[in-house]
Amino acid sequence: AQVGADAIRLFGEQLTPVASPWLLKGGKPLRRGEDLAQFALVEAGDSHRTQNLEWLTWRRWLDSHGFAKLEPKRWLYFNYASQIAQAALMANGDLVEILPNMRLDTPMAYWLIGGPRSGQRPEIQAFCDWLQAQAHLTRLATGESEK
Repeated sequence: AQVGADAIRLFGEQLTPVASPWLLKGGKPLRRGEDLAQFALVEAGDSHRTQNLEWLTWRRWLDSHGFAKLEPKRWLYFNYASQIAQAALMANGDLVEILPNMRLDTPMAYWLIGGPRSGQRPEIQAFCDWLQAQAHLTRLATGESEK
């Protein structure tokens, strides 16, 4: 979908490996991409994936970081991304970014889009200002350049 001229890009979307801290306790340390081979990798199943969502796969992440031949301990597929997050959270409700220096930018982004008269209402303008300030902090935290 095309974005209108009055739309404001807030920030892009990045993919990054995460894990439950419980899973990481007592196991071998996970410091490099190669270390992922000792774990099951979870992703959306083939029936859910389309050509437009190919960028959302582990294979894309592995290939992009030079690990095309890496095979995990096993693959675990779920039908929906929400099921993946729930499975990872079941241990104690936390997820830890395990390789923050290996984030992968995606073609997706979040946008602020308002109606033509929205800016005339002070409460909406205040919300939009706040949202843009939060988006700026998000870009700083993720290392995204200002666009």
